[in-house]
Amino acid sequence: MAPSDDRSSTTTANRATSGRLRRGGWAAIVVLAALLAAAIGYAIHVWNQLSGVAVSGQGWFAMALVFYSSRKNYDQ
Repeated sequence: MAPSDDRSSTTTANRATSGRLRRGGWAAIVVLAALLAAAIGYAIHVWNQLSGVAVSGQGWFAMALVFYSSRKNYDQ
């Protein structure tokens, strides 16, 4: 068997298995999904706790200015 044939069969084997996730890849996906779910749950909890807080007109205006300046790169 020629050395080039051995490399081509190894390359073909790597291509066949490169699209599959191994156990570590699935574990990383599960951990990241759990972190995302926890972050969303915490955000919902905090949002519900702030339901009685009112923002004045000046507060909304200030937030609009911050948003506008960040979109137009005035904050650089």
